[in-house]
Amino acid sequence: MAEVISCICCHYGRTWLLPEAIESFIRQDFDQPAELVVVNDHPDVTIRQHESIHERLPEGRTIRFINWGERMATLSHKFDYGVQLARYGLICMWDDDDLSAPNRLSYTVCQWLMHNKPGYLAFPKHFYSEEGKTTTITPRGIHGGDVFTSQAYWKVGGSTGEGHNDQNLVKRMK
Repeated sequence: MAEVISCICCHYGRTWLLPEAIESFIRQDFDQPAELVVVNDHPDVTIRQHESIHERLPEGRTIRFINWGERMATLSHKFDYGVQLARYGLICMWDDDDLSAPNRLSYTVCQWLMHNKPGYLAFPKHFYSEEGKTTTITPRGIHGGDVFTSQAYWKVGGSTGEGHNDQNLVKRMK
């Protein structure tokens, strides 16, 4: 595999969810460099990387916690900031409530390379599970692990709009 990837995690106050999202990033079987950029804009919460996390990261994998210190205007602004900070040109969203299968990144990048899309690769279905309910397949409309280049992201103006920034982005990328 010849791609490296930056995962952007927008976070606001749901500190009980973040450890599992981080753990699923650590457990990825992806064998290339990858980073998780956690952008936190909760004014009363500062997130720091515990030493045990750093010790468990596979070689070439990093996690950066960015504490903004005040609430950003919109989720779109927060995601834009995360993409600006990304070290790698291939980007995926990694929400703070995401629990991903260990092959999420390797599968995504493999599909990216195989389909040779110019800037954005959307997956046709999104699998999710809510507590107490069975796993569901939803139609498109949310990012669901999609991947895109930072160049394509900025070409469509970034993650503009209010509310569901991922749905707005998907529409513009297509």
